[in-house]
Amino acid sequence: MIDSIPGILMRLNDTVIDGITTVAGTGWWPNPLHDQHLAGDLLWFIAEVADVPVLILLLLRWARRDRAEAADFDALTDAEHDALVQAHLRGARAGSDAAR
Repeated sequence: MIDSIPGILMRLNDTVIDGITTVAGTGWWPNPLHDQHLAGDLLWFIAEVADVPVLILLLLRWARRDRAEAADFDALTDAEHDALVQAHLRGARAGSDAAR
């Protein structure tokens, strides 16, 4: 998400970053500040679009892991669950023999 910072800074800056005050060309070209804001918008948009697939993959992975952990806990008997709780309260590691 850090990749969107340049676009945000370009968009929110009220001065032209590169110092160009005049643009040679036609009258339809936007002024330098507006052009910088458009470039910042585009850069910000591209950075966020690139982050969306990563966020979706993370959410899917978290959901799968949560389902797996829930299934593991559901498979425990009440005695095993109580032993794990007591081991946790004593500060023992989950994989140690004290938890079993």
